[in-house]
Amino acid sequence: MRTLKWSPVVAVFFALATPWPLFAQTEPAPSPALPRAERYVDSFSPLPEGWKYTNPIRGLIRLPESNGLLIAQGSSLVHQPRQDSTARRMNPFVEGELFGISLAHRSHQLLEYGGLSGRSGVARVVDLATGSELRRFTVRGDCFEAGALSPRGLMVALNTPTKGANLWRVDQTEPVAVLALHTELVTALEFSADGNWLLSGDREGTVLVSEADTGIDLLRVPHAGLEVRCLSITPSGRRAAIGLSDGKLRVIDLPISPRDRLVDTRLANALSVHWIDEQRFAVGGPDGQCMLVTLDGGAPKPLPSWSDHVLSLAWSPDRQTLFTGGHAGQLRVHTIKPPK
Repeated sequence: MRTLKWSPVVAVFFALATPWPLFAQTEPAPSPALPRAERYVDSFSPLPEGWKYTNPIRGLIRLPESNGLLIAQGSSLVHQPRQDSTARRMNPFVEGELFGISLAHRSHQLLEYGGLSGRSGVARVVDLATGSELRRFTVRGDCFEAGALSPRGLMVALNTPTKGANLWRVDQTEPVAVLALHTELVTALEFSADGNWLLSGDREGTVLVSEADTGIDLLRVPHAGLEVRCLSITPSGRRAAIGLSDGKLRVIDLPISPRDRLVDTRLANALSVHWIDEQRFAVGGPDGQCMLVTLDGGAPKPLPSWSDHVLSLAWSPDRQTLFTGGHAGQLRVHTIKPPK
């Protein structure tokens, strides 16, 4: 096995395949507060030349600090366990491309979803501590493009091939509810960290806020003519960001407040979004653009751009390192820190 030394930030690279299980169960440590966005200075570390991924990085998950980073690219799940260790490729995703991953932090279960575009979809829930597959979902006609797993690993939300989405219990064979108010393909799904709410957004611009256990609709937020590209909910579960195809974000209060605010990210398209805390988030767009945004009216802070669409984002536990994954397989690591 070839070993690479880490840069002062971090480096992620391929190595030999390794089977499940992934890690023992631990609870995530609390994250320190992040300094105000307008005080940031930034540096970044591109993946070393020759170790670049060859497929889109559609999912990044920061595990508890001792367990590193999960990277979903192509049909493979890559695990970077620690900063001083070698990255490991996990068992390949079955039947096609891996479109996304979702982690239940409280139970350490992982949802993988994807399939073959225009043909079939497959999703599975895996226990990362034992490597066992707990549940598999399949559909004909198209792949699963959007999916989410609740924090305790009890509920799964997956889009259907044409319109709407289904809400499932992992231990039941029939869906608990169908999100039928969506009249177009659902493009984004997200559970709140407390497990109370489910957000869903579609190609027509409709966003639904539903009860996570029952699928009962609580709020409908329309954005006519604008596709919902991404969703993110704050750690408290009290606020959500909706990334739209015009590059702007709508921020709404949960669960049933119709009040929202429009945030200009200065991007042509909002492809990914991830909250830092209740007031700040990172948003990724086309051509490697990534912005740090606050809700206090300050101007968005751009990070160094690169020639790749930013499809996925993840923060380190101390909120001073931002991982960004691109469509062409590039992974960059930005160090976010206050100036000396």
